[in-house]
Amino acid sequence: MDARGNFVEQQSVIGGASVSVSIVSTNSSVGTISNSPVSIRGGTNNASTNLQAVAQGTTTVTAASTGFSSAQVAATVTNFTPPLLFSNGDTTIGQNLESQYTVTLPQDAGPNGAQITVLSSSANVQVSASAAGAGSQSIALTLSPNTRSTTFYVQGRANSGTAIVTATASGFESAIASIQLVPAAIVIFPTFATGTVGSSTSVSLFPALLDSANTPTGTSQLLAGPLSTNVSVNSDNPTVATVPTSITFQAGTNNFPLPITYGTAGRAIISLTEPTGFTVPNSLTAEAVTVN
Repeated sequence: MDARGNFVEQQSVIGGASVSVSIVSTNSSVGTISNSPVSIRGGTNNASTNLQAVAQGTTTVTAASTGFSSAQVAATVTNFTPPLLFSNGDTTIGQNLESQYTVTLPQDAGPNGAQITVLSSSANVQVSASAAGAGSQSIALTLSPNTRSTTFYVQGRANSGTAIVTATASGFESAIASIQLVPAAIVIFPTFATGTVGSSTSVSLFPALLDSANTPTGTSQLLAGPLSTNVSVNSDNPTVATVPTSITFQAGTNNFPLPITYGTAGRAIISLTEPTGFTVPNSLTAEAVTVN
C-alpha cells in the first residue's frame, strides 16, 4: 500500500514465516465466518474462509492482523433461504459398510428444536439414525432445542450404483449428497507376524474399499447395521499358530482383533474367508506367521 493506504500490489509472505489473520462479521445474524483466524503461509499471498449466509440483511466483514492495515468488505444477503449443510460423510461407500454424516443448521434450532427428514433415492443406499441400527430409505431426525447439528449414517447395500441422499427441514434449503457404491472386503493387517514359542499376539481385521482391480484401500467406514458378520479364519499349521475358527464383526464397528497363539517353532499362514456380501480382494487376505 502507498502512503495514503491505497492498494499498490500483491506480495507474498516471507519464506519460513506465516501471518495469522482474524476474520470477523459485524452482524452474525446475517452472516457468520466459517473459519477464523486463517493463516497465510510463507511464500504465498492469500488464504480463504467462507461467509455463511444466515438471513437477509447487511454485514461488514473485516480482516485484521498485527502489523498490517485491516481490510473491510460490505456483504448483503438478499432473497435468502438458509441451507442445511452436510459434513464429514464419504461420498464413496462400500457394500455393507456405512459412513457417518453430520447435518447442520446455519444457526441454532431455537427453543423448539427442529425436525429433519433424510431421504435416499435408491433402496441400495439406506440411512440410519444409529451406527448399529437397521437402514431404510427415509428417517426422521430430531434436533434438540438450541442445538445446530445431529448425525446419521449412510449405508451401502450393493457393490455398484449411485443414489442421492437429501436432508430437508422446514424453512431451510435442502442438503444433497451424491453417493457412489463400490465393493468392500474384510482384510487382515499386518500381513506378517513373528513371535516366540508359547507367546501370543493379535492382528486386526477391518473393512476396506475395493477399486476396479479389487485392490483394497483402508477406510474409516463402519460395518453397516443391524446384523453382525462372522468372518471365518484358518491356520494352515495349527501346531505353529492357532486362531479362532471365526471372528464376529459387530455392526457399527471398524475393526476387530484376531488373537494368534504361538505353538511350536515353524511357519504358518493365517487366512480369512470373505463373508457373504463382501468381495475377495487381491491382497491383505492372509498373515504369514513365523515362530522362533
